[in-house]
Amino acid sequence: MLGRELVEAILAGENGVIAIRKYRSLRSTVWRLVRSGALTRVFPGVYALTAEADSTAIWLAALAAWKPDAVVAGRTADALLRGALPPHVGGLSRIEAHRPVRTRDTDRVRWRRRVHPPEARETRSGVTALTPVASAVERAAHDDGRAIDDLFRLRQGDPDDLAIAMATYTHTPGNPARRRIVADSASRPYSFGERELHRVLRSHSLTDWVANEPIRVGGRIVVPDIRIRGLRLIIEFDGREFHSGATRFESDRERQNLLVRHGFLVLRFTWAMLHDDPSSVVAAIRDACRHAARMPS
Repeated sequence: MLGRELVEAILAGENGVIAIRKYRSLRSTVWRLVRSGALTRVFPGVYALTAEADSTAIWLAALAAWKPDAVVAGRTADALLRGALPPHVGGLSRIEAHRPVRTRDTDRVRWRRRVHPPEARETRSGVTALTPVASAVERAAHDDGRAIDDLFRLRQGDPDDLAIAMATYTHTPGNPARRRIVADSASRPYSFGERELHRVLRSHSLTDWVANEPIRVGGRIVVPDIRIRGLRLIIEFDGREFHSGATRFESDRERQNLLVRHGFLVLRFTWAMLHDDPSSVVAAIRDACRHAARMPS
């Protein structure tokens, strides 16, 4: 009975799991509890209470106990640090995790050989994950910057943070794409559509603008998608992903009315306009710049 109480104390103190390699003297007790159905093996040599074994938090803690040098990456890392993990492990898709050594993939874990500096890692409840900035930069090699856009929109980092994180990815596969995406991110896009709009503007030598920078209008703080410097001209991108829904529709119109009432000219573009005819988008912006330059300041 004393052995079982000790196992329960270890479970309580080590995020709900017990690793046999750390407690070899309790091996027979653990095996007895497994045979009785009280404990379940989650990973080789790592056990949890059967009633809690399908918990995502327990499963990740068991993964960390099985491979103590593992670093959870990708969307699972983001969800872990935001406290947004699904309650049951069945709600997780196949996760990505990194180790300094090659590791064979499993049904639930895709392993990559990566080494991350301490400043790129954060530990929660015994599980080490990439920080939001490091995760976004790492994923930039294959996601066209979408994780970085999310990072900016959630105000979890800025372009300077990306540049610092980028320095840790020297000689890492995917770096040409990663460097390009990080360089493009200096303008702080909040979505893939905004990122593409920024690229179009730069490619047509339209550079005198700022994106997602708060301004005070009529006693309120407004964050325009793009503001042309020196002119009372605002450019808004209407993407389906972040501008859908009745509440957002009403909010966007209220914000536009506020800007117009206080002397701003507002242009709105959709993904179809940007994708199908970017030259017309640029022409409209140039015309609006000329018009705004004649407006009273």
